[in-house]
Amino acid sequence: MTKELTYEEFVGRKNKLGLPVYNNFVAHWDDNGFHGMIMRQAEYVKRFAAEHPQIDEGLRNLMKDRNSSSKDGMKGFERQLYVAYLLLRKFNPDNQVLFG
Repeated sequence: MTKELTYEEFVGRKNKLGLPVYNNFVAHWDDNGFHGMIMRQAEYVKRFAAEHPQIDEGLRNLMKDRNSSSKDGMKGFERQLYVAYLLLRKFNPDNQVLFG
């Protein structure tokens, strides 16, 4: 189990590319990418989708509309992503897995 991140830590840009800490986290709702397809098969993601279908569907729709060519493509949705992060941690509290 890893430490739960604060919102500021979650959205922080601590790498050379300026990508947010949550960078790969969004793949949980990417229906087009291979990484997302694999992540959506995980039991913790299935449980999240079953218990929070509106949030899951909303994030999947956001992923369809995001600007994936920009490092700031999800910047306007970071609060929603953080709420999803907190909820997903109930099913899998390992940040390395969640940010895989």
